[in-house]
Amino acid sequence: MRSPILLILSTASLLALLLLHLPSTLARPSPAPGYLYRAINSNEAQTWRTNGLNAQNPGSTHRSPSDHTDGWTDSQYISTTKDKKRAQQINKHGDNAGVLKINTDKIPGFHNDGHVDMVKHTEGSSGLTKTWANLNKEVLVKNHIPADACELIRRDGGGLFRRAAGCARKKSASSGSSKTSAKPVAAAPAAKKAAKPASGGGRKK
Repeated sequence: MRSPILLILSTASLLALLLLHLPSTLARPSPAPGYLYRAINSNEAQTWRTNGLNAQNPGSTHRSPSDHTDGWTDSQYISTTKDKKRAQQINKHGDNAGVLKINTDKIPGFHNDGHVDMVKHTEGSSGLTKTWANLNKEVLVKNHIPADACELIRRDGGGLFRRAAGCARKKSASSGSSKTSAKPVAAAPAAKKAAKPASGGGRKK
């Protein structure tokens, strides 16, 4: 049988350990929310505020994550990217309808099995699927992204083509000539075509 003195010492030691770790536990900040980005297409630009973002075939299982990344987008997945700059590039060369910032903490089930990180998913493999996944830092979200998880952060590409066209129009107005404005604007379709095969909202509609 343990003596009362040893029992008191053991209890005191346990309390001391609890008190030692309690402040750090209470002061530990909540993890910052994670964000994804999507360059939306022209149809989504009209509906995301009321309907959020929806997969083309919610709840389906006939397409794998790799199928979706390879371009078979009639699936349960929605393409997004972890890279804001990549989303802006896709937006500029795609429909130019805007970029949404997506708070993953507001997507039900996201942190359970509600998404697929394609960079991790394709580790150890090779081929175009891995290439696309790494290029776009693609994350596939399952089925639906609520509207309240989305924030519009970029309404248009805001790139060289718009700035060039604007400069050309100013030059045209000052010189009285209308021909100079045609060249910068005409360059946009060629760049758009060259950048077409990109996921996360540009290659996929």
